[in-house]
Amino acid sequence: MDFAFWTIGDFNRAYRQGRISPVEVAHWFIVAAHALNRRLGTALTHVAEGEMIAAAEASGARWRAGEALGPLDGVPVTIKNLLAVRGWPLDFCSLTVDPGEGPAEDAPAVARLRAAGALLSGYTSTPEFSWTIVTDSPKYGVLRNPHDPARTPGGSSGGAAVAAATGLAPVNIGSDAAGSIRVPAAFCGVFGMKPTFGVVAALPAGPMTHLGPICHTAADAALVLDVIGQPDGRDWYNTPLPGPQPFSHRLDRPASGLRVAIASGFPGVPAADPAVHAALTATQTALETLGARVEVAAPEITDPRAIARVLFPEGYVRRFRDMGDEARHRTDPGLLALATAGAATTVDALRQAIEARYALGCQISAFFQRFDLLVTATTPGPAFELGTAGDMFDWNAGTYVFNLSQNPAATVPVLAGGGALPVGIQIVGPKFGDAAVLNLCHLLSGRV
Repeated sequence: MDFAFWTIGDFNRAYRQGRISPVEVAHWFIVAAHALNRRLGTALTHVAEGEMIAAAEASGARWRAGEALGPLDGVPVTIKNLLAVRGWPLDFCSLTVDPGEGPAEDAPAVARLRAAGALLSGYTSTPEFSWTIVTDSPKYGVLRNPHDPARTPGGSSGGAAVAAATGLAPVNIGSDAAGSIRVPAAFCGVFGMKPTFGVVAALPAGPMTHLGPICHTAADAALVLDVIGQPDGRDWYNTPLPGPQPFSHRLDRPASGLRVAIASGFPGVPAADPAVHAALTATQTALETLGARVEVAAPEITDPRAIARVLFPEGYVRRFRDMGDEARHRTDPGLLALATAGAATTVDALRQAIEARYALGCQISAFFQRFDLLVTATTPGPAFELGTAGDMFDWNAGTYVFNLSQNPAATVPVLAGGGALPVGIQIVGPKFGDAAVLNLCHLLSGRV
């Protein structure tokens, strides 16, 4: 049986009815994952074959006994090669890292998924240390877009987006410090969300990094966030939303009366191409049909590129500060250049960037006093051809601004005008407005 593009609900119904077993799903996944790697490049850097089958056997016993742990029990889940999974070869897709025996403990989100009975299936690929918006690395080579193998799937959670877009796994956990969930999800035509900063605990944590799901649907993403959006004291930034299951129980609320802004652009974002304009127009029509009060408006912000160019490289500066020459020669040249430029940042420039980030956050918070949600393009256009990335701060200008401001943001796939390549429409909410973002994405499903 082929389990491609099954949703969480599909698996739940089939397990409950005894039509399939998690062991069948695990064996299918293993074969499909290796086939995917041969077809498009290394989407999965590690397939946890033995562990996955053992977990599937335990899950199957629970389903047969009527004691499933919840909706993720027996559901395949991939993890970005950036998060610790106990005993897995965590190498960050870098030739400079020896994974040894793997981490001794799970990252917080992984621990929650394991406790929920999910089938932890494998690591998905990323550019080295997740530094850019394409998924190429010195260790694993070039990953290709399933819609057009001559194009990139985006990055840095590119392996996760490809796993979703090919139907390999319904749940794929990524990270997003400047668009790394939303850009590849948009390029691959799937749903991706970064929740409000701190809602999902991270280890190690960073001041711009959000963890979240890439899935087939917003409804599946809500079920995932119910599980991983729980408190964990290991992350000082962690600020979970109160109450059990705050996401999946709050879908299907009507959009009538919602104050929704649509912005075709704002400072620092390159002009969108015709496919993106068509997608925005289709989205506006769908929102008006749903009864939302739509207004063309954009946050009045200063160009965020100068802030991002200072703050984004900081994590890489720390990582490469003490690296020897031999390791540097084995590093992606673009990553090394980013870290080298970051190392030249003065204390005064860093202070100014931090102050500018605070002002930007205040400007966006003020905008959400007038509007409930904001709709923008996720990227200026569809996936670009391999080797033609240009300046990544142009391609993700519409995404990293909301990492700086810590807002929840999701991308919904659109094939407006019958285009051959998908584009993404981004839905942004006020801080801790995650449920409203998910709800509107769910309502738009099938309408754009």
